[in-house]
Amino acid sequence: MPCPHCAHPQWLRCEQLRWERGQPETAAYICETCGEPIAEHHKTWMLGNGQWQACAPENAGRTAGFHLSSLYSPVGWRSWIEIARAWESAAMSDTRSASAIKTFKNTELGETWVEEGEAPDWQRLLERREDYRVGTVPAGGLLLTVGADVQKDRIEVSVWAFGRGKASWLVEHRVLMGDTARTEVWSSLAQLMGETWTHSSGCQLSLARIALDTGYATQEAYAFVRSVRDARLMPIKGIAGGAALIGIPTPVDATASGKKLRRGIKVFPVAGGIAKLEFYNNLRKSAEVADDGVTTIYPAGYVHLPKVDAEYLQQLCAEQLITRRDRNGFAHREWQKMRERNEALDCYVYARAAAAAAGLDRFEDRHWLELEKQLGVGPPADAPLTDTPEASREQRFDGGLSISSNTSAPARRVVRSRWMN
Repeated sequence: MPCPHCAHPQWLRCEQLRWERGQPETAAYICETCGEPIAEHHKTWMLGNGQWQACAPENAGRTAGFHLSSLYSPVGWRSWIEIARAWESAAMSDTRSASAIKTFKNTELGETWVEEGEAPDWQRLLERREDYRVGTVPAGGLLLTVGADVQKDRIEVSVWAFGRGKASWLVEHRVLMGDTARTEVWSSLAQLMGETWTHSSGCQLSLARIALDTGYATQEAYAFVRSVRDARLMPIKGIAGGAALIGIPTPVDATASGKKLRRGIKVFPVAGGIAKLEFYNNLRKSAEVADDGVTTIYPAGYVHLPKVDAEYLQQLCAEQLITRRDRNGFAHREWQKMRERNEALDCYVYARAAAAAAGLDRFEDRHWLELEKQLGVGPPADAPLTDTPEASREQRFDGGLSISSNTSAPARRVVRSRWMN
């Protein structure tokens, strides 16, 4: 709407509504260009000379949506004085609360509310990175899974290790470049599935599960699943909501008559919001120092990150949880991207879903003890003691964020547990 003083067109924003504190009856709108106060009675002229302006991209869809706050209410409806009084009641009183401010933003301004702390600070993650070598599995990592995100010109893959208390370690993140409509990049993914990664004990860990996103290049992804015939590979598709991280798989292969093939491909629905909320809660956890001043104590679910770059961390923190209100006034929460690139976060979600399919959420102490026994590592101090074989193992640390080599000596030991199948 244009300013009645300088005719500069502008959107009405709450921060331009000014008044003396404790005196909402003095409220006036300040033009963002000329700085002149605009009285309430000017709104009639401003509304008559205002215009709608499209903000969405051209390919956003066929359904138009409109956003209008109560600041635009015609004279005689919701006044600026009433809005100022509502803001003071919500944010400036002794009983102010986040829920009152949230209600004001939702109902008066028609804006979304960002839940505090849902998106972690990537700069803080940059400071808490650890020194373990990219491409190797630290001692606590016992269950190795992969999340693969398919794009037009590449497949991004994250290898994550999970351990007791659902602690997690990023082992490496690779970008397999290539047109996903061609076979070359899929061959690279098949090769990765056959690799092993060096554990700190010297053993070679194979993958327990591989979750492959089928939302893009769907038919190519299905063809890949059919060609590799690997029971560890699970095709997945993200869904907006769900009661569990992984839902009941849906058959997608059918006969010529339309009957679903019982032994055909089954796609697992994954409620990514559940994994993201758990992941962001874990990213905000901090390590503590024991009484000896040396030993580091990590809380359950702690996320360990090697020396990855800032771009990767920004991708991990690329989304935030917001609250929206639908046309009926009901609030619902949804995840919103804050930046275009979020492949690192998606890859984690898929790897976490793969870990859930491998039994991570159902593991008891006996399962972890068995995996620790096979790797020849001792359980933590608070776990029951068990016999662990002792042997000299040569460690080999080769790897990088983009490419890692996992070739080991001929006498290497590859661990494949029955809980990894």
